[in-house]
Amino acid sequence: MVIDFGRIKKFMIDILDAAFDHAFVVSRQDNVMMGMFFPGENPTNVYSHHASAFDDQINAYCMALRNGTDVSPIDLPRTLVSDQDPDGMKIVPVDYTPTAENMAKHMFDLLHQILSSYYRNEQIRLVNVRLYETPNGAVDYPGTGFAGI
Repeated sequence: MVIDFGRIKKFMIDILDAAFDHAFVVSRQDNVMMGMFFPGENPTNVYSHHASAFDDQINAYCMALRNGTDVSPIDLPRTLVSDQDPDGMKIVPVDYTPTAENMAKHMFDLLHQILSSYYRNEQIRLVNVRLYETPNGAVDYPGTGFAGI
């Protein structure tokens, strides 16, 4: 066995699921959607605040991995609390158009950062991320470019 899949699964749940599962991913350049989700707020400021909180949590997660201490899943704030959704809706503003290709690259970069922190002294390298849009449609991001399947 090269790597414990349970560990990789934990990283994916702690980072990718916590950030993107049941979330609405929106480009900060999409003025219509940003205006709907964050009325009256500057989209650049909203994105910067979210990106900073996300980066802080990823960095803390990586630091805990490097130190061998317990890690907790990242916890991004929910927005748009309403009577229909009292827990709030998870809106994730990003600095790119949220296509499957761009999201696969983003996920690759996040996992690469986590794996590099945890397996820093070993010859382990992330080779590919596959993101499914539908059961029959997916995109691969192999770290060097895109390959649709």
